[in-house]
Amino acid sequence: MSLRAGNLNTYGTFRHEVEVGEGDYGTTTEWQDYVSVWGDLRELSGDSYFAAKQVNSEVEGIYRIRYRSDIEPDMRVVIDGITYEIETMYDPDQRKEKLDIMLKGKTS
Repeated sequence: MSLRAGNLNTYGTFRHEVEVGEGDYGTTTEWQDYVSVWGDLRELSGDSYFAAKQVNSEVEGIYRIRYRSDIEPDMRVVIDGITYEIETMYDPDQRKEKLDIMLKGKTS
């Protein structure tokens, strides 16, 4: 079943790390916006929260978006001003319709 637009009520921005030239001083890395998309953020609670904690997972929530092949696990997601790292991600139905992204540890 495809994602309904009404379920996509959370706006998130994916960021990726890029090298930036510093002139004669070499390069440095910084996080830059890559793409912003609407998704469905679900914080873990109840049984899913306890199941994640039993395997020492740091997952705090799941961000479901329409399927994209250009999202990488080394990116970060900024939602409502909070930056999350991506723990893992997968296509739950193997139909390239949606992508579940497991979010962990808020970073600054």
